[in-house]
Amino acid sequence: MSDLCSFTSPPESPVDLVARLHDITVPAKGSAVFECEVNLPGVKPQWYKDEEPITVSDGYDIRSDGTHHYLYLDKVGPEDVGDYTVQFEDVECTASLQIQGSHVDITE
Repeated sequence: MSDLCSFTSPPESPVDLVARLHDITVPAKGSAVFECEVNLPGVKPQWYKDEEPITVSDGYDIRSDGTHHYLYLDKVGPEDVGDYTVQFEDVECTASLQIQGSHVDITE
């Protein structure tokens, strides 16, 4: 999956992505950080993994610093592989997490 960002709000929407999420590939048991930036401080993000909402109570480290927003994953395992989305009001961006060497080649 390539990085995917969409804007479903009218052009006058006050929230805009300044820096979008990027696909990440890390070694098994490595750490990953998804980072994005919006144009306004104080906007609360909602993070999703494979379209399911995630929170700090799910074991994720979610941080915001002004206009920068981060999702930290430590000791990445197979259960962490997937698509991660951050949403601000009607603006969202999605990127994928893969583990190095986890690609399976199917030959016939």
